[in-house]
Amino acid sequence: MLILGIHFGHDASVSVVHNGVVKNCIERERITRAKHAVGITSKEIELALEDSGFKLTDIDFCACTSTQGIEYLFIDPQALSFKLDLSAPHASYCSWGGTLDENDASLVGKTYIKDTFTAGRDHPYIRRLSDDFRENLADMAYFPSVESFWHAPGWDQAKGLDRIAETVTGDVLSDDNAGGMQLPITANILGREIPGFLLSHHYAHAAYAYYASNFEDAAVFSHDGSLPTRGYECGMYYYGRGNRLYSVAPHYLSIGNLYERIAFILNLGYDTGAGKLMGLAPWGKPAFYDPRFVGNWHDGLQAPMPEGTAPADKYVPDWITEDRHPLLYRWLVHCLRTADAQGYDLEPLGDTDRMLAPINVDLAASTQLLFEEIHLRAVAAQHQVQQRLDCATDNLCLTGGTALSCPTNTRLFNESPFTEMFVPPAVSDGGLSIGAALAVTHNTLDVPRPRRTLDATECAYLGRAYGPEDFQDAIDAFRDRIEVHNTENAVEDAARALAANLVVGWFDGRSETGPRALGHRSILAHPGPKENWERVNRIKKRELWRPFAPVVLEEDAAEYFTKSPIPSPFMLFTADVKTPDDLAAITHADNSARIQTVTAADGRYYEVVKRFRDLTRVPVLMNTSFNGPGEPVVETPRDAIGAFLACELDVLYLADRKIVHKKQ
Repeated sequence: MLILGIHFGHDASVSVVHNGVVKNCIERERITRAKHAVGITSKEIELALEDSGFKLTDIDFCACTSTQGIEYLFIDPQALSFKLDLSAPHASYCSWGGTLDENDASLVGKTYIKDTFTAGRDHPYIRRLSDDFRENLADMAYFPSVESFWHAPGWDQAKGLDRIAETVTGDVLSDDNAGGMQLPITANILGREIPGFLLSHHYAHAAYAYYASNFEDAAVFSHDGSLPTRGYECGMYYYGRGNRLYSVAPHYLSIGNLYERIAFILNLGYDTGAGKLMGLAPWGKPAFYDPRFVGNWHDGLQAPMPEGTAPADKYVPDWITEDRHPLLYRWLVHCLRTADAQGYDLEPLGDTDRMLAPINVDLAASTQLLFEEIHLRAVAAQHQVQQRLDCATDNLCLTGGTALSCPTNTRLFNESPFTEMFVPPAVSDGGLSIGAALAVTHNTLDVPRPRRTLDATECAYLGRAYGPEDFQDAIDAFRDRIEVHNTENAVEDAARALAANLVVGWFDGRSETGPRALGHRSILAHPGPKENWERVNRIKKRELWRPFAPVVLEEDAAEYFTKSPIPSPFMLFTADVKTPDDLAAITHADNSARIQTVTAADGRYYEVVKRFRDLTRVPVLMNTSFNGPGEPVVETPRDAIGAFLACELDVLYLADRKIVHKKQ
């Protein structure tokens, strides 16, 4: 059974899944070079099919989804579009709470992109559109964003985290539930009509995490930066058992949105703010943390409400109101008033030149701790829900954008009631095309689940591969600025360069899926010299306080790192560094590091680390993404050489080619 997965929202992607095996995942940002790109065209579908070796006529079904509120944009409806088709034969796979037709009011979704563009607002989503989309947006065909699917009666009851289990009944473990988070569509793809399904955003997130695991059953927790304004738009508790995936209950969390907004207030950016806040927090202390703020949206209404006014209130932006986001408003006012009362200087708030000022680092640390504590309570509440449903499980899958928080994942691994945990590499929206396709494959069509290896080769290295012609074309394009040397052993050459403290660009094999560079499109450096921390930040034109991650041989990981699950192949957990003086370039201010473990299955990347160990007795390297500021990770050989020339890398290894700057 061949399923084509298509995600139309930000971090748009296309995936090909054959009998449950993910053949590839093509992320559009890597092609357009617009970070977090919105929208899909038939070009990405053609690339995915060509790369997978399948033809358009081989597709049995398509599986479509989008980011909440972002409509499905059809830049060329003759090449890619779809319509709701409730009378199609495959509609029998779907179930709803009532009888629907194409004009039902509950199916009238949002058109956030077109509305924002028409109003002339400068929103980051508009900047994520490529020029062809932006130029034609006003008259572009579309299908509205839909998040109106199966709905259990208990989901309408307002409840705090500790009371969610009280209103969940066994009815949620029904066939109607399992088939309820999808709608039947008929797609037109390159002139061919293909049956398909439109899936709920977070259901696709959950399907990605659960079906990518080997768990026979698991609780699945999904959350991102959306607000719980319409039930499950911000995420849900799910339960997977065998081939079935059930939507158990909304958790009504708003902490993902709060976290993004605090990052924005700190002037860390919209697209990259959350990741930067995670890196800033270890520089501070959680001086403003208060457990009374731990909870979901409904708990937030009970959080301490500031009375009257205070001088610190002038630092609260006008767009943050009690009505729009009660927890964010109360939290920010609490933090700023507490800081003012304790004598903090509030003037540096959000000043990028003074980011390590106490108000900035302590607000970040306090918000990070709140984020972690809310997730711990939310997952504990999910464990209670599982017990109430008589389907207790030791297994937990994490997904959605908040699952990129490595410190939070680590605390959940160490402190939650679940004993086994799985977090796949593309938990942000880029993995939704995989999740949608896997949901249709296993939950809808009941195709048996394959046994997975759970290594990076199967789960992460799913982008495109490039051949000799691609390498030669790239070299020819930059011939006057580079020197090219064919190496008999690129692994040996790169390891010796790293041992000599050179900073290396490493391009090899298929590109990674997800936001982390995992050794196929990476910048590598010696992890020992402390000056390499600043040196590589300057090379990447990043803030000097931002940390770097290590890659370590799995067989040696426990000797150097602790308090983290091992293996950790996708760089989604933090560990404490046992020998920080020996690994100064990758040890953060709180003695932590976001580790990636590698095995022989990781191929030449593993061999480089292993050979570096032979030369230095250190089985660790610094690994960071191969890209410039505000850019996606490099995808093609031409991208790699261009990025190499734009920065101060010492050498680039492009498969078996060694590239250095031409001497002037």
